[in-house]
Formats: sequence, C-alpha cells, structure tokens
Amino acid sequence: RDRTQSTGSPIFEKRMSCCSNNGDPESRRKGKAIDLILKRDRKQNERKIKLLLLGTGDAGKSTFAKQIKGLHNSITPAEKQKFISVLKMNTLSMMKVLISGALERDLIDAKLMTVIKNILASDELTSELATDIKFLWEDPGIQKMFSNGNELCRLGCQTQYYMENAERFARVDYSPSEEDIMRAKLKTTGILETHFDVTRFQFTLVDVGGQRTERRKWLHCFDNVTVVIFLAALDAYDLKLEEDDRTNRMTESLKLFNEISSSLYLSLIHI
Repeated sequence: RDRTQSTGSPIFEKRMSCCSNNGDPESRRKGKAIDLILKRDRKQNERKIKLLLLGTGDAGKSTFAKQIKGLHNSITPAEKQKFISVLKMNTLSMMKVLISGALERDLIDAKLMTVIKNILASDELTSELATDIKFLWEDPGIQKMFSNGNELCRLGCQTQYYMENAERFARVDYSPSEEDIMRAKLKTTGILETHFDVTRFQFTLVDVGGQRTERRKWLHCFDNVTVVIFLAALDAYDLKLEEDDRTNRMTESLKLFNEISSSLYLSLIHI
C-alpha cells in the first residue's frame, strides 16, 4: 500500500506544483509553501510503519507484543503492579480448571475434598491458599488430569509454571520478573497499541483480541497497515478453542489465515 495516500496523491502534488508556477508572485509563494508541506508530510509518513498482529485466541499475540515492548520500552512500575493480580488469578483459575476436570473423571481422593472446597470457594490467592495449591498440584489425580490437559479447552499452556510458582506469587513483597510478565495470561479485548522507534522509523504494533467475538473489531485496524504478522501456536495441534470445544485450534488458525490472506481489505498488504 502506498503510504503517501494519507497526505495526498502524487497527481495532486504535481498539479499543485504546476499551479504554483502560474499567476502572481504571491500565488507562487503559497504554492511552493504547500509543496514543502506535502513533501515534509510524505517523508514523515514514510518513516511510520504499522504492524498488525492477527491470529486466533491464545496464539501468542499479546506475549509477542510484550516481548517487543520489553525490548524497546521498559515495563513501568504501574504495569508490573497490574501483573501481580493477573498472575495470582492465572494460578487460581488454572487450578480450578484442573480440579473441575479431575472431579468429572473421578480422579480425586475423597480425603482431599476439604482442600478442594477451600480452593473452589476462593477468589484470591493468599499464602495459605498457595500452600494448598502446591500440595494439590503434587497429587497423582491432578497430575493425571494435567497430563491429559488437551481434554480441557480452558487449560493454559503456562499452567505448570503457575503451579510451581504459586507460593512466590502469593508473597506480600512479590514483584514480577520479566519471565513472569511474559508468561502472564490476560485476555485481550479491544485494540492495544505499542509504540517504539528503530533507527529513524516509528513503529506502531497493534494487538487485537483473537476470539471469534473480538474479530469483528479487526476491520477498524486495517487502515494504513504496512505489515500483518499472523501468529499460530504450535502446541495447539491437539487443543480445542476456548469459545468452541468442538473445533481444533490449529484447524481454526489455518482457516483464519486463509481468510485473511484472501481478504480484499488486505490485498495490498504484506502478510
């Protein structure tokens, strides 16, 4: 796509330049001033690159965006603070998914029901609850359920990391490491932008939600896109969609890529 389209077409600029050679001196002066403005705006736009991240839900788009931001912009203290609660919720919710799956398959020892009820009834990861989660994580029934995790569409790929670090996440003085932040799962809703510079180029990285309900918003992001980066999770070959437990995630990714690559809206865009 011609990145000069937002500042006017080359034909328009040529006509303006020709007009500036006619008429009185004042008209020529104004014409030259307009030419300079158009030329400046065109050069500025040539330095602006818009990258659009597309893919299904849980394809790794937000993780990729966080990695780019970590490389070019430091994570602010406020953002770190936000990820504390995110990681705690990730840990608690993934254990609840494991418990629910294990109960449905009768993999839980009756002696663990007190601990299980305590976890299911909680909505905040405390130090005491983290100890219970670590204890339950080592139970053979939970481990068997985790080994068959592809049967649970809502079980995230970072579950083991969350379980093994539950007690650290629950500490009062806990501060997320860079790896913690990269592994944190926060569902993207709406449109998120990351801005960064490389040499003389100004990049805008646009991250959008990948779930089916979020894709209707993609059309609003297609304007002035330079490159589409499509991501697919290689570990999704045996997993089902979170929003549709009958559809394979890899099959959905291939179908979505085919739709994007044949879209008229992106016919002039590099993918």
